[in-house]
Amino acid sequence: MRRLSAVFSLVLSLAFVVVPALAQQGTLPSPDPTCQPLGTTHLISQTYPTSGLEPEFPIWCYPQPQAGPATAQRSANSWVDTWDNDQPAIQTLNDGDYSYRVFPRLLGPPGSFKTGTFINTNHWMIDLVDISSFRLSGGILVSPDQTFHFANGTFVVEADAASGAPGMGSADHYYELDISGASAPTPWVTDNLYGYGQFGGVGAIGCRFESGIICAMYDNSNRVTGGECPNDGRVCTDNGGRPGRVWETQGVGTANTAASVQGGYLEWPIPGTNLHVSDVWRRCADNGHDLHCRDRLRMEFTKDSIHIFANGYPIMLIDGLFAHNPATGADNRVPDAWLNNGARFYMTSWINGGQHTPLRWHWNNVAVNPPYPASAAISESFCLGQQAADGSPNTCPHAHVPGCPELQAANTTCLTGPQATPTNTPTLAPATNTPTPTNTPTLVAPTNTPTPTNTPTLVAPTDTPTPTTTPTISALTSTPTPTGAPETQGAPTPTNTAVPSGASVTPTATYFTRQDCDPPRGNKFCPAPTKEPKKPHP
Repeated sequence: MRRLSAVFSLVLSLAFVVVPALAQQGTLPSPDPTCQPLGTTHLISQTYPTSGLEPEFPIWCYPQPQAGPATAQRSANSWVDTWDNDQPAIQTLNDGDYSYRVFPRLLGPPGSFKTGTFINTNHWMIDLVDISSFRLSGGILVSPDQTFHFANGTFVVEADAASGAPGMGSADHYYELDISGASAPTPWVTDNLYGYGQFGGVGAIGCRFESGIICAMYDNSNRVTGGECPNDGRVCTDNGGRPGRVWETQGVGTANTAASVQGGYLEWPIPGTNLHVSDVWRRCADNGHDLHCRDRLRMEFTKDSIHIFANGYPIMLIDGLFAHNPATGADNRVPDAWLNNGARFYMTSWINGGQHTPLRWHWNNVAVNPPYPASAAISESFCLGQQAADGSPNTCPHAHVPGCPELQAANTTCLTGPQATPTNTPTLAPATNTPTPTNTPTLVAPTNTPTPTNTPTLVAPTDTPTPTTTPTISALTSTPTPTGAPETQGAPTPTNTAVPSGASVTPTATYFTRQDCDPPRGNKFCPAPTKEPKKPHP
């Protein structure tokens, strides 16, 4: 059985990193009553009332204690971090804290954004808002401060992300997972609308988690989406006149990406199971707690494939990245320079289109090349077939108790100190007498789950042939997403040239606002209009 084998595999492989969960202290300091801007504004993607567990207002309105010691278990080529700690509430997450780099990429004049980063209730959060009178783009990229190498031809990254929380998942505010050969974003922006557009001269591959999943790759030419090299001081290399964006799994671009692109949308049936993506990549209810959809997202890269998992199940499979893009002739595969010299992992919280109400991103466990298979990469809140007290499906029953682990057992209290809570332990299929949520299939343990090409970590390989060059395309059904941005780039930064902690890299950019996309301007890079975000709860 896939899930049973994952349990035993996890116990054996994580013997050196599994420790009892600590509980971060739960007493929040009082906010500054005169705080500006937006000092009394409730945030999008934050549950209300907060019940004293998380800051009610933007984090910049609170005094923050300095971050404690790093919590990551790391080796020369592996990183596993649960963020479990016993330090004060709302610690700082500044550049260098907890051994992470923190890169604000705020594409507007100085003073156009307000941001805050912090660690609370054993996970980390980003608060961000555009306070200008324009409609700007920008975000925060957080990265383990280490370059990692492909292990046996595979590079694995993981993060827990509440990408299905209320107010998230549109083209204008979302979670993104990226990798690049650069040790930091470079001064040159190749696409203003995405985190993976912040690595001009080196390139990046990234996936944004909206209502569906859209992935893309930029090359190292320093050229923008359409292939132009703007006259802004940059140095561009000759890439044969091709676009700077090599490929994107959206619209007509999907067929030009790889021999096979499957999944990436909620209705996709997961091979070898009776589940759909929506069963394992969860959506929180309106004003639902982020823990109920804070899912373990995992990406596995090989030279010619990208496989994405949620809570141990494949949700998007890209196989046979073309060595010669059918439309442009570009090499769609992971660059040899990254395979030979290593890459870095970036977790991106991003906004577009002038988000003038503050938003909050909830992240947790971070891993690179962890010593366990994809089937064991499961969020601690994910329990297939079970319900939280508010009815959230496929969520472990639990209580929210300040000063206790987030998954405090239901109907218990935490009075004398933190209680040991297993982390990352896969949940087996529910017993047959356990009610199954409506429209949530009961797991039938698969025995023939297809194994991604060149990815040895999945269980129960089959004899399914490797995809041929005939594309197999499953069309995405997500909201139309911006596909480009004006040209705002510059000279290349050498691959893996370290930028010291605390140092900043200011992007060279002509600030792009969506007012520039009025039809009379004829801007070919302008995205389709998007809906305004939901208003925060009172």
